[in-house]
Amino acid sequence: MNLSVRGLNAFHGAAQALFGVDLDLRAGEVLALVGRNGAGKSTLMRAIAGLVRARGSIELDGVQIAGWRADRRARAGIGWVPEDRRVFTQLTVAQNLDVAAAPPRAGLAPWTVARVHALFPELAPLHGRMAGTLSGGEQQMLAIARALTTQPGVILLDEPSEGVAPIVVERLAGAIAALRDEGMAVLLSEQNEALAAPVADRSVSIEDGVVRG
Repeated sequence: MNLSVRGLNAFHGAAQALFGVDLDLRAGEVLALVGRNGAGKSTLMRAIAGLVRARGSIELDGVQIAGWRADRRARAGIGWVPEDRRVFTQLTVAQNLDVAAAPPRAGLAPWTVARVHALFPELAPLHGRMAGTLSGGEQQMLAIARALTTQPGVILLDEPSEGVAPIVVERLAGAIAALRDEGMAVLLSEQNEALAAPVADRSVSIEDGVVRG
């Protein structure tokens, strides 16, 4: 799936956080958003996902989705992995995947539990564990796996290396590269160059809510 954003303005209450953002993301591409904390990276992802008040154009494969509710955008193919992961800590790993599972999307290989385990083999032996008992890295893998079971064509990854060990950063980089190679469009917000640099096809800088190129 392809994503196109034009003239996007976003707001936190009365305060404007994004100013006329333009962005293009193609299927089979990783686009890295770089910028300091508070620059607007997370707000941009939340605006695309439909989680903050925004004005402007957001097209998914040529379909205008601006104004749609977040759940409708998710069903259309927008997957979101927030910075704080938000796994369901009182559910098992298996239940986290089951609760998010959506029907296969036409034209895309379905993300089954078996396929998620192929991407993240570390999750398979943890299937019956409560998500709240997992390490930070394991929770990050679960958060990405859960987003994949919604069958997205575009996935928004917000600071996936935050608070995880270097060895896990390497695993995440490999997984993101695999998603790209399978045709997924990946928007990656990341301050850790060890993760972003090897996998990003392009990068754009965002400062004070404005994309600088």
